[in-house]
Amino acid sequence: MAYLNNSVHWCNNCKIPIIQPNIKHFKKCPLCGEYTKYLSKDLRPVFPEERLLLELITKVKPNAYSTCSVWCNASTYYINGEACKLNNNIFKNVDIERVRSSFYKYNKSNIYKYFDEYMEKFTIANLEHLNYIKYLATKFIIDVSNTYPDMYKYISFSGGKDSTVVADLVIKALGNTSIPYIFCDTTLEYPYTLDYIKRLKENPNMLIKIARNKEHDFYSMCDDIGVPTRMKRWCCTIFKTGAISKLLKVLFDDKRLIYFNGLRNSESNIRSKYESISSSSEQKIQNQISVSPIIKWKDYDVWLYIMSEKIDFNYAYRLGFPRVGCFCCPNGSTRNEILAKIFLQDKTERWYKYLLNFANKLGADNPYKYVNDGLWKSKQGGNGIKSYDEVSISNKVCTIDENAVSYSIGKDITNEFYTLFIPFGDVRRDLGKKLLDETFVLKNGTPIISIQIKPNNIVKVKTMNVKDHKSLQKQIAYQITKYKLCRRCYKCEAVCPKKAISIENNEYIIDKSKCIHCMSCTKNEYIHSGCLMKKYLRVSEEK
Repeated sequence: MAYLNNSVHWCNNCKIPIIQPNIKHFKKCPLCGEYTKYLSKDLRPVFPEERLLLELITKVKPNAYSTCSVWCNASTYYINGEACKLNNNIFKNVDIERVRSSFYKYNKSNIYKYFDEYMEKFTIANLEHLNYIKYLATKFIIDVSNTYPDMYKYISFSGGKDSTVVADLVIKALGNTSIPYIFCDTTLEYPYTLDYIKRLKENPNMLIKIARNKEHDFYSMCDDIGVPTRMKRWCCTIFKTGAISKLLKVLFDDKRLIYFNGLRNSESNIRSKYESISSSSEQKIQNQISVSPIIKWKDYDVWLYIMSEKIDFNYAYRLGFPRVGCFCCPNGSTRNEILAKIFLQDKTERWYKYLLNFANKLGADNPYKYVNDGLWKSKQGGNGIKSYDEVSISNKVCTIDENAVSYSIGKDITNEFYTLFIPFGDVRRDLGKKLLDETFVLKNGTPIISIQIKPNNIVKVKTMNVKDHKSLQKQIAYQITKYKLCRRCYKCEAVCPKKAISIENNEYIIDKSKCIHCMSCTKNEYIHSGCLMKKYLRVSEEK
């Protein structure tokens, strides 16, 4: 996708940012003709609510900057073009109670008059740039749609600014209001996000579908497998990927899908490597293509579009939240955490108390330091929680029976255990020797696996009539791990290209008529060691 290499310049006369090519010599402001100066690589507007917070945090007189043009890039604010850098220590040392009470007191007299005037100038001055990026994005959306005419479409909608822009672009480009917005309520969303979704649902021309995992509670899952960390964000799988996959299955069954999303390269180092179109093999949910129409956009592009098109958006941005999502995300910035403490008091206080109890459960030397310094975000594994002992599954190779392994399962053997062998072939419980409680798994009519149930939940699994016994036994071990550790996270549903796997009434089900034995549900590239719970509960060797 072609794109201009731009940066932000500043017109001191109009007091607005001008988006111009990234060149060294000065350019003139399209409104007043005055020369502009380079300001930054990216920029976003600071709404009056955030501006008031800035004044309170820096202990400037409330509403002192109310007539100023205020913008921000990362930790640097620009007040009428002059830089004011805020480091993390300023946020860490904020008097939460003082700022919270002062905000609600002074926000009553907060005004939008000057902000609106600057926004109007900003949109007019950068109209040519806006038209260009709109043209590129619209053409890209139409081209993709024409390339895959038979694929079903949906919009991945987070309630954030980027997906808001993409949704508007897609609907206008394709002229189709029946394309559904898929929003996932993780149960940890900002209330402002839920309010925004509620407003959108009031529009009869918008088709908004909400995915939600109704079978799990976040805090109960933390009790069971530990709090999510930066490297082990099980919450994303259980409360987002899995829930969305389940909803897509209801809406589209196993049809091939295109989903439009608001991913942008400038958001993070990881996302900087993403492409505008990603194939199914790279997706958390299989059988679909990811399309990112604004992947090269910067913050100033997003806000220029929103302000010019006068689109409704999430109120959290007016308060200064850089991103919206889960209020307790371990990847959240210090700024997000402080803002959450100011505006989401009940949620953050409950989470703080939980983390202290969790730290005590782990035996942390200093629970307050563990929580306040964010050490919980990097904790590895499940040591100290009740499920940790379930991780290991004892097994040993039989010395008297070639290609056989005995497993000590540690739980009763139910029908679900046999269900997990369906990906290998035809599970025939009627063919084995009854005295040995034996079951065969057949591939193309030939037995390849023998399963024998021994006393004390010991299972003997023998492979036969295959070239690579070692690889097959490894996949079998993955399925047995899954039987032992499964928490109904829906990840297996998400990776199955034929939607043969489902969780119904808390039972793991595989539809034999849909399973094509592709073994995606056992591949390490999709699911670590057969079950993500092994990854989340395993303890690293760090001390």
